[in-house]
Amino acid sequence: MTQLALECQRHMFDLDDSDTPVAYLNACSCSPIPTQVHEAASQALAAKRKPWTMDTSTSSETHVKRIYAKLLSNSSAVSEQDIALCPSTSYAMTLAANSVNWAIHANPTVVVLDQQFASNTMPWQHHAKLRIVQRRHGRNWTDGVLEELANDDVACVAIPHAHWTDGSTVDVRAVAEACKAKSIPLALDLTQTLGAAPIAIGPDSVDATFVACSVHKHLYAPYGASLLYVARRHQAHMRRLEFHERQVRDWPDFDAKGASLFDASTGGYPTESWTDMRKADAGGRPNPTLMPALHASLELVVGWDPRRISEYVAPLSQLVEDAAIDAGLSVARPRVAHIVGIHTPSGSHLPSALELGAELKKRGVLVSVRCGVLRVSFGVFNTVEEARMCASVLREVCVAS
Repeated sequence: MTQLALECQRHMFDLDDSDTPVAYLNACSCSPIPTQVHEAASQALAAKRKPWTMDTSTSSETHVKRIYAKLLSNSSAVSEQDIALCPSTSYAMTLAANSVNWAIHANPTVVVLDQQFASNTMPWQHHAKLRIVQRRHGRNWTDGVLEELANDDVACVAIPHAHWTDGSTVDVRAVAEACKAKSIPLALDLTQTLGAAPIAIGPDSVDATFVACSVHKHLYAPYGASLLYVARRHQAHMRRLEFHERQVRDWPDFDAKGASLFDASTGGYPTESWTDMRKADAGGRPNPTLMPALHASLELVVGWDPRRISEYVAPLSQLVEDAAIDAGLSVARPRVAHIVGIHTPSGSHLPSALELGAELKKRGVLVSVRCGVLRVSFGVFNTVEEARMCASVLREVCVAS
């Protein structure tokens, strides 16, 4: 059955009650949360006033993992048991990096992109030297990564689907196939794309070893979590960062059974962990305020469908790209549909990214500047009028210069 085109979802958000309305074109920094996600979080937080009314079961956590697995793949290739709940993507990638077999290389290296975000870079550089794929005229990211894979000392490839500064993309399926052919782990940070761009993870699609995504951008949730997928072929190799009771197989419910597994005669608590990714969940009770909000936001994103989201924002971002090019600026290509990365050509008389960003802000258009690039990003809450407003300001400011 063919799905209808997605319409603007601004009515799902509380964005138009300000005395100074703005065009918020900055979803790649932090998205607003939908009204029903806010309500879910508020209800969960209110329950803490009367702790006996709180839901202390693990059902919310399980539901979150199950919906996230559905977002990654519509097949049985990914299930909730392949997902670990982490506090951040840097934590998730540290888990991943600790589980790679570095000993098989005398001087192991990890392939990353130039100016890649720290969460999927710093955990790897703690273990190995970085092979940095540089931006080069006439060569895209994919070609650069595949060239680096020809080196025998590569122990892992750790990259994003789209670069955080300008939305320029990597053909992650081609990279995954090349990595698999050489038995090299692939770690993907999908924070800037999952929920906004169509991608499928699994043995029959993008067969990555590790996939992490923070939830506060295109998953429309509050801050505080990253979800880590690990391919089943690698789960036995995962090394835990923490040791706690939720990782232990068949740990009893204290409230239901009043039991403890502590045994002084055997040296304390049992340590046999789950064999799936529950053994890698971060310690502490999953945030009882965040989990219901994340559950609600993931349900919305799955319903909207990342493919339809991408199709909705594509004409909006194209308006901005066309205006930038008309004004003499350059745009990173190929790119994802929801991000436009605008560069001022070297030696040009045109305003810099910082100057453009400041001028846009004066006129009520909020964007980001990242590493000398003006980053304009769209979400389901943005309107064509906002895109036209941004385009108009870009043309006007560049003509005036």
